[in-house]
Amino acid sequence: MVESEDAVPHGKPLIQRHAAVTEPERWQLKDQLSKKCGPHAMVYLINGDRFLGEWLDNKKHGNGTYFYSRTGSVYQGQWSDDMRNGFGTFSVRFEPPPLREADPADPLSILKRKMKLYADSKSSIFDDESREFSRKAKGSRPIKRSKPQKHDPTLTMLKASVENDKDSLKSLSASMSPSRSQTPALMESSNPETAKLRKIYAGEWKDDMRHGKGTFYYADGSYYDGRWEDDMREGWGKMYYPDGTVYEGEWHKEKRHGEGILIYTNGDRYEGTWLDDRKEGPGRFIFKSKRQMYEGEWAMGMAKCGQLIDLPPIANLPQRKYPLPRLTLAAPSLILEKEKTSILEDRVHRMISREVPEAQKRVMPPDRPAGRLPPHNIMKFSETMTIPGIRI
Repeated sequence: MVESEDAVPHGKPLIQRHAAVTEPERWQLKDQLSKKCGPHAMVYLINGDRFLGEWLDNKKHGNGTYFYSRTGSVYQGQWSDDMRNGFGTFSVRFEPPPLREADPADPLSILKRKMKLYADSKSSIFDDESREFSRKAKGSRPIKRSKPQKHDPTLTMLKASVENDKDSLKSLSASMSPSRSQTPALMESSNPETAKLRKIYAGEWKDDMRHGKGTFYYADGSYYDGRWEDDMREGWGKMYYPDGTVYEGEWHKEKRHGEGILIYTNGDRYEGTWLDDRKEGPGRFIFKSKRQMYEGEWAMGMAKCGQLIDLPPIANLPQRKYPLPRLTLAAPSLILEKEKTSILEDRVHRMISREVPEAQKRVMPPDRPAGRLPPHNIMKFSETMTIPGIRI
């Protein structure tokens, strides 16, 4: 027996109705309407945070501002897939510096002591006069005491000193108040949500981490402008320190690493290679005031071997009175090469102790215990090492 096409096995039709296929269920419509998509007003989250911006498929996507309730921080910028992606600024709550212990020699402390002494003197005179008046009102015999002067010269001098100190403090505070140009990281806004915020980062983001080009402002007044990777300083960047020192060069995992230039506040400068935030490898140090230059090898931040020479004089300036003496060694180049080889060997051993990857350790002979390499293997080992930005 052949079943017909319209047969209904198990009570279900083989071909569904057209309306059942094209029309979504009511719960599907409500679920779609509940999903946030497009620009929205302020959205309050369960943890107390707030978000004002654009959404896509119930995720933050586009431009928006996020308010962190626990820390008071604010992020304003681009979003993608519910994470900070693109360009944005991150600001934290501005907290004034902690109150320091009062210095007895501080002008403000001196003024406070004078004002307290002036107030105590006035109150003591007023108390004596009030007690004298109460005794007269009761008919009691007054106690003989020296009547206070109507115009006490001591009080007059103390009052004049207090007023003078007040004027001095006003002028001092006006001269010490920072200008707008000195505080670029402070945000000024009429919005109470962002009125007292300090901008700490402005730049590119990737998956909620600083990644790309950006500027970070530190609490001590220094700031970094350069490349970021995985929330760390990586690549080329410029660091401005609080004392005026400036470093421009390569970074690796939050440390100066590779080629870089460090310029000090007095004009001296170092040009060379860095390793783990210290001078390492070939480099030169220029003394601006002495008009001299040291060029040679550095290790762990210290000059090891090299040459110190006089720089050519600057026009319209007097020449050096006592130049450096002439080098009289028989073979200075051979001495320098020997010292450089020793420094290179020590550098290689330090690299080994810094957990060099296993693939780079295989260059050592398997039958040789871990220790110092023979001189003829130093160059072979150094050629296989690929420390970023460093020439071993």
